[in-house]
Amino acid sequence: MDKSYIIEKVITFGMLVTIMGVVISPWIINPDFGSFQISDWMISYHDGFIRRGLVGSILFYLHNNIINISPIYTILMIDTVFFIIFLCIILNIFRKHKWSLATALFPIATCMAFLVDYRRDFMMLCFCYVTYNCFFHYLRKNSIVIVVLSIILMSISILIYEPIFFVLIPILIIQYWNYIPNNKKIIKTLHTLFVFITPVLCMLLSCIFKGTEKQSTSIWNSWIPIINRYMSEEIIGKGDGLAFLEKSNQEAFLYHIGENFGFTPLKIFTSLLILAFIFTSVYYLCTFVPQCKNKRLNIEYNAGIGKLLLFQFIVQIPMFSILSNDFGRTIPISIFTTYFIYHISKKHNINIYVTPIIDRLCNSISKIIEHLKILGYYPVYLIIMLLFPLRIWSTPYIYDNILFHLFIRLNKYILN
Repeated sequence: MDKSYIIEKVITFGMLVTIMGVVISPWIINPDFGSFQISDWMISYHDGFIRRGLVGSILFYLHNNIINISPIYTILMIDTVFFIIFLCIILNIFRKHKWSLATALFPIATCMAFLVDYRRDFMMLCFCYVTYNCFFHYLRKNSIVIVVLSIILMSISILIYEPIFFVLIPILIIQYWNYIPNNKKIIKTLHTLFVFITPVLCMLLSCIFKGTEKQSTSIWNSWIPIINRYMSEEIIGKGDGLAFLEKSNQEAFLYHIGENFGFTPLKIFTSLLILAFIFTSVYYLCTFVPQCKNKRLNIEYNAGIGKLLLFQFIVQIPMFSILSNDFGRTIPISIFTTYFIYHISKKHNINIYVTPIIDRLCNSISKIIEHLKILGYYPVYLIIMLLFPLRIWSTPYIYDNILFHLFIRLNKYILN
């Protein structure tokens, strides 16, 4: 048993304890109805179709007719249940590949935020895992029932949380297009479009019906009688998640760009520099994931993970720029869906197709990595992991890492 193996187990244990604290803390320090984390779940179809309204409509019905507890606790339970399911999935994948569990946990442990800050993320990751499984099963077995189930799951996922489109649909479209035996590209394209027309339309509808001030106010007012059952004080205004629906596309785009990059040359330069370091570090940490064999760590470059991660990063560019400023959510989603696809494709014995351009890019990176022997040493891997900067919202500062956030949380919840 070498020292690196022992250190890896200690780091893994520390991250698990940290993450359990993240899960428990919202139950102790409840978010309120006005917070983005709760009010985003309250978006419903009360005043017509609107993006992300499916879950809110179900919650609204349940709290009006069946459930007699605060919606905050219902949302916390949904968050917690799906997080536990997700954790079981990702840890099982890493166990089967004999990968270091610390690598599975570092994206969450780095952010060190409340579980509710991730909102629908863990629910959507579970949906992604099931959808990938169904779709790759279809590619192997060619079952009509399975492909129909896959399309239904994709469509529901987009109606629940439309940004999941970027990590769910493009990778499956390109696999399906490559899978069709017909050599005529126009036939393949039309066939693929026919199969994926429903989830694509769901995405288009979510973009068109993004919400209005009238809908936002109407939805919030519909929740007021339910909120008043559990609130002793009146909430001023409306929940942040519903209020954000009132922004025009231009206002939302400018807000996200400002949070991500700023508008001054210095801020833009420093943000791009930090983000370049973040994406480079993620690529290294995910493609050099240590394998634990015979109580020893073995670190080697995994090109299969590399090309998938590059693809997921590229299709998420809109989320990294104008559609979101939640790097602590969008980057982990890219990472975990990459692991899902890699694992499921191996299980079904299917070679992933990611376009010749990404293949060539990945090959070029492989040639560069061959000359950087230092990347195969665990102490280097550990240092980059512990100093990896990431936080839930906006471009992080260089000190936004596991060690810094751990100190802040210890000081906030224990020492004080």
